Amino acid sequence: MTRFLKTAILLFALIATVLIIGNAQALANTSLNVVIDGQMVAFTDAQPAIIEGRTLVPVRGVFENMGFLVEWQENTSTAILTRTAAGDNTTVTVRIGDNFIMVNGQPNFPEVPPQILNDRFMLPLRAVAEATGADVQWIEATGTAMITTASLAGAMPTPAPDVAIATPQPTPIPSPTITPVPSPTPTPITIAEFERRVLELTNLERTRVGLPPFIVDETLTRAARSHSEDMARNNFFGHTGTDGSNLAQRMQNAGWAPGNDSFAENITDAYAPEIAINAWMNSERNRENILDPNYTHIGVGVSYAQELTKTTQLFGRIGDTPTPTPAPTPTPTPTPAPAPMTVSDFESRIFELVNIERAAAGIPLLVWNDDLARAARIHSEDMDRNNFTGHTGSDGSSLADRVARVGLGAAWNGLGENVARGQATPEAAMDSWLNSPGHRENILNPSYTQFGAGRSGNATTQKFMSTW
Repeated sequence: MTRFLKTAILLFALIATVLIIGNAQALANTSLNVVIDGQMVAFTDAQPAIIEGRTLVPVRGVFENMGFLVEWQENTSTAILTRTAAGDNTTVTVRIGDNFIMVNGQPNFPEVPPQILNDRFMLPLRAVAEATGADVQWIEATGTAMITTASLAGAMPTPAPDVAIATPQPTPIPSPTITPVPSPTPTPITIAEFERRVLELTNLERTRVGLPPFIVDETLTRAARSHSEDMARNNFFGHTGTDGSNLAQRMQNAGWAPGNDSFAENITDAYAPEIAINAWMNSERNRENILDPNYTHIGVGVSYAQELTKTTQLFGRIGDTPTPTPAPTPTPTPTPAPAPMTVSDFESRIFELVNIERAAAGIPLLVWNDDLARAARIHSEDMDRNNFTGHTGSDGSSLADRVARVGLGAAWNGLGENVARGQATPEAAMDSWLNSPGHRENILNPSYTQFGAGRSGNATTQKFMSTW
């Protein structure tokens, strides 16, 4: 049987560290050039920067030259880029702290997220430009990014990289061969996928506190979708419909059984499932709805309209489940400060969270393997000590090499590895991995049967193995 190796690298948390410490890992490069439709961009304020091998540019300096109107919303720390010229209708929404951008209502996950550098909002050049229909090519010899906007793509000759802005274009100088740098095509999330992910994350929160997962109910789902469509279509946010209906009336109109009179509703305008759940879990009332043991069924409805995303959760109880009598409120006593989490506790919690995800997806649980854990710890120590994130060790070792060194060289027919740096808690590490398709695939791969986790400093490694 052919052996297989599967690896995935997590850089999100490392980039989050950059946000905290400023530009310690950002390399400003004034020799970088950006040419848009034959015009060289003159950077008069903030300069382009290289983060993790990707070029970030100031929002206004580049995208206004691509025909976008840039609006900054201070109250939400959000930049909105709109372009309506020549029949185009493109809207890009970017919020500080998110690891994705929204293009015409669809999420796009660049390899390096938008971030603040030197008090300027910087966007990943290739990811945003290509997501808005532009062609991007890189000339290595001159350090120049050549951008052809959607309106001119395929119709404009390649200009010389030293064309100056606001002056007549000189006779083109032969340029070095332009080698396109391939970028992965983002897969837009569908409404069905959005609803499914909200359901998964909701049930994960219930599993974490020992509650049974919700059962999907068609009536609740129908009512939730109807209210989300109403909010998105009419651009409002609230629990009262545009027809004046309240929650109870909407439930009745949807056909909810009269005897099942216990129900609740959560709503949000977050434009990603993870943001939606995070917002609800940080709101006392919304969190109570999600974790209420009396509710047994759920419906989730999502609607996109007018560049808006609206999501509704409806909770209900079917059957005569008695409402428990509230216990007397005890007199509060001072809570001792929690003891710092040990490395062993951190690794055990990672293992627990992995199996929670697999259980929620109906996949067999993994078994802890001490040798795999030892190999994971050694690699985490290497990453932490030598300040890198990757699957190749500082001594050139591969995943298979490290597994062989702990005595498992002949034991496996499949291996996987997830690595990350910068997360302070097991939950933060897992959330980051689950938001990355490659890492999530390792976690939910049904062929893997054994697992080990290793933590050192701020570096974490997961190792997965299937045996003969």
